[in-house]
Amino acid sequence: FVLPWESWMKNELRSFCEQSIKSLENISFFDMNYVNTLWVDFLKNKSQVHWLQIWSLVVLGNWTANNSTKK
Repeated sequence: FVLPWESWMKNELRSFCEQSIKSLENISFFDMNYVNTLWVDFLKNKSQVHWLQIWSLVVLGNWTANNSTKK
């Protein structure tokens, strides 16, 4: 049994994924041009980008958004 993560990320979870990825802009060592290119390539079904690569960025971005210290 496999959950349809790829489909969910491109449809029902798309806005969540995009918001989470955008949160990575607050981390200075990320090349956001590259991250955004990965996201676009994933949405275009390019085979070199696996959903797990994107999901890892989404989870990190979401964690960052929820756990960053605001001054």
